[in-house]
Amino acid sequence: MAKKFSIMILGFLYISLIASVVSTAGPQESIIFKVSAANPSQTKTQSVPIEVYLPPEVKKDDVLNTAGLELKYDSEKSAYYLYKDDLELAPAQAISFDVRVKDVWIIPEKEIALLKEQTSHILRQLEKTPYYAQTQKTAQTIYKRLDKIASSQSDESISSAQHIEVYHLNTKVLEAVEKDISDMEQTQEGAIESLGWVERIKRFWRNIKK
Repeated sequence: MAKKFSIMILGFLYISLIASVVSTAGPQESIIFKVSAANPSQTKTQSVPIEVYLPPEVKKDDVLNTAGLELKYDSEKSAYYLYKDDLELAPAQAISFDVRVKDVWIIPEKEIALLKEQTSHILRQLEKTPYYAQTQKTAQTIYKRLDKIASSQSDESISSAQHIEVYHLNTKVLEAVEKDISDMEQTQEGAIESLGWVERIKRFWRNIKK
């Protein structure tokens, strides 16, 4: 289901940007941004330039098809935008351009798996130390949050606009997870430093066997 992403009023014409997720033949989905323009006048032909900004995550190589619009870059806003000079519309005429963009609003599965493995590795390092119980609780919350990220971004029941919003929320969750892992690493380093050299060697060989 398409959902209006943003709207710009330009003179007597209105220009809207609508996003909808579509499946493609490749492994990655894409999003179609539908740039629409309409002349509300029933009697006058009117013309204005189209200038619609894409979300800041979109880079040049992410735009697969501009549908005849120009792709330009605004260095001040650090964002790409779609442009067409002097679009002329007859009375009551409406026109739309389907601009296809890679779905860049996904946290890669490999990144999620890597963070899980990193968490598990630290937890193994802290076995039989006074820090294990508390670290295990933290690790469980990390696993749950990462699983939630994976499930939320694969939810096909939400609109593309919601999909993008979910991505922004997930990036904040990911930052919190990375902070927790960093804290776990500091705990691990402190625990290892408190061990004698004999115990350090034993742990080293145990980790190799694992």
